[in-house]
Amino acid sequence: MLSSLQFSSAVAVAPRPAPPLAAKSTTLIALDADDSAIVWKLFNRVLDPDPELIEQNAQAINQSPQSTLAMVTGRGILMSKELLKHLGNYGKKLMAWVGNNGQTIFYRPLGKPVKEWLSGLRPSDADKDWAAHVKEKTGWSHQRVTEIVRTSIEKQGFKKVNSVAFHKSYSPSCVLYAKEYAGNKVVLIEMVPDETAFTIQPNNFGDTVAMQKAFNDGVKISGAITKTMQAEGIRYDMMTKDYPHILMHYMYTPEGIQKGEALEWMLAKNERLKQVDKVIPIGDSDNDASMLVKDAFYLSAHDDNRVIPAFPILSGNVPKLFKRMVGVNKSAINTTRRGDLADAITTQLAQQPA
Repeated sequence: MLSSLQFSSAVAVAPRPAPPLAAKSTTLIALDADDSAIVWKLFNRVLDPDPELIEQNAQAINQSPQSTLAMVTGRGILMSKELLKHLGNYGKKLMAWVGNNGQTIFYRPLGKPVKEWLSGLRPSDADKDWAAHVKEKTGWSHQRVTEIVRTSIEKQGFKKVNSVAFHKSYSPSCVLYAKEYAGNKVVLIEMVPDETAFTIQPNNFGDTVAMQKAFNDGVKISGAITKTMQAEGIRYDMMTKDYPHILMHYMYTPEGIQKGEALEWMLAKNERLKQVDKVIPIGDSDNDASMLVKDAFYLSAHDDNRVIPAFPILSGNVPKLFKRMVGVNKSAINTTRRGDLADAITTQLAQQPA
């Protein structure tokens, strides 16, 4: 129950003793990037990393010589590279980068420096077997779906622009589209070229007419995207989210494919993870649910009979996720203040698989 969840508070950086792990225990820590590993002051607008907090978290991860780290994120390659300067010592244990909410998996070659590897990532470096598995299961092509999103935006009358007066883009990777209406009303769309998603907002949130036009445009674009994907036999899931600074965020992923499914594939297929007997998934949002709302990772779908226990950590109190945790042992979940993960990581590292 909720009363059983443990909350931690900030502590000073200090050496941490290694937890009591079994001699052959190997742990995969699956860490969400935004607002778990690295905290935003205003989500996807103002990055406000706390180097001391990042160092505490990284130190907790690095204390176990037999743990390894996968960073899991909704970001594509372009946006992922922008996190490089904030990774700090997270990179010491980093062996994989799971992008686009599980659509793509990249493995760091042994011995290759993190910055060199991540800054040089290309789409062709992704796990090709995973991409083929996703396509066979859902008809999904990441390149094709990004093209569908872009053309659907343009067919709705949006024109590419370099900037608009009322908006400052949060990333140089973003492409901006705008549509003008009579009465000085503008609707703006942001899209990252290698992400199957877009956001939409009016120039004036206080103007109900502008709000309605933006909402209607979003519905029409989303309808065009889904109609095209259905016609081409692409099976998909769609997630919508609203934030204080945007009207709506639309995100498309292959049907039944999320971060959790990508982790199961990695655990079953990657030789470097064959000895893993515990997973610590860490996240803060709905798009982390597939790796958080489970007691274990079941690998039988990928010709591996292992069932690997999960010891999740929630970065921040997320009531919507608790509602989805039907049948999950909530006492195994450790909930922390947003981005303050060190104590929770130490606690979950000390947990012994049954």
